[in-house]
Amino acid sequence: EQTLQNELVDIVVVGEGEATLKELIKSLEERNNKLSEIKGISFRSGEKTISTPKREILTDLDQLPFPAWELIDIEKYRKIWTHV
Repeated sequence: EQTLQNELVDIVVVGEGEATLKELIKSLEERNNKLSEIKGISFRSGEKTISTPKREILTDLDQLPFPAWELIDIEKYRKIWTHV
């Protein structure tokens, strides 16, 4: 709720975000306006903050795909940690 007080923030993912974020992006792309059906988010609706039920904890990490490392310039991240 505190994060949603920032006028630049519309939606927050609460808890485990892998499946939640995937559903959220699909919903936003389709413009289907069904945010209340996505587990694990809070969002503003007018002056109200709406929080959906928590998403179940992911117990089998093998269900997740491997990261697409080829899409990330990892050197940018390494430089941050070598200058600390």
